[in-house]
Amino acid sequence: MKQGVLLLFCLSMCLGALAQDGSERVPFNGVVSNSSGARIRNIKVEVKSTNRYTYTDKLGRFGLTDVKPDDVLILSHKNMSVEVAVGGRRSLNILLSGNSLSNAEESEALVEAGYGYIKKREVTNNNTGTISGEELRKTGVQNLERALLGRVPGLAMIDGELTMRGKNSINSSTKMLYLVDNQEVASLSDVPISEIVSVTVFKDGGMYGLRGANGVILVKTSASQ
Repeated sequence: MKQGVLLLFCLSMCLGALAQDGSERVPFNGVVSNSSGARIRNIKVEVKSTNRYTYTDKLGRFGLTDVKPDDVLILSHKNMSVEVAVGGRRSLNILLSGNSLSNAEESEALVEAGYGYIKKREVTNNNTGTISGEELRKTGVQNLERALLGRVPGLAMIDGELTMRGKNSINSSTKMLYLVDNQEVASLSDVPISEIVSVTVFKDGGMYGLRGANGVILVKTSASQ
């Protein structure tokens, strides 16, 4: 009986810690433009007082996760450095005038993009590496899930699902998060290897919130190019 009470206490403490740690965080997207409306590429976007950052792509877009309502983003490029307060917003459409901030507002369209602008370039220590589509095709295996087994350290197939060994989930599920061209899918079994450009596996996808806690597999196909 005492053991059962102790187990429930520990479980409640874990759940409380998850809630305080921000497990409910969602993707944060943004776009950076200049005063003439042109998108600006290769702007470094850093979460202040952290070691996490990313860069805007050729369309001026950037994506981050774990962005808190009171965070401040630092935009830098060459001799420019601009701070933008998140201020509780879920996205930022940022307008720069020269080396100064002109405007920053939330955009519902950016919020709806979900994981769309999050790049694998976002700094993390949990990346197990990227496998090219060509490398996977050389295996001669037509099933993507089976082709990944043996090529990704710690990856295993348990009860028909890809799992990172040693991962324990509080809800007993060990299912990984699958994103194909930035869209979540239930399975990778229907993804043709012939169309794969690359696959990146994160053993700990905490940057995607609670849903990525068991690991994340990002698949990029030729359809996204």
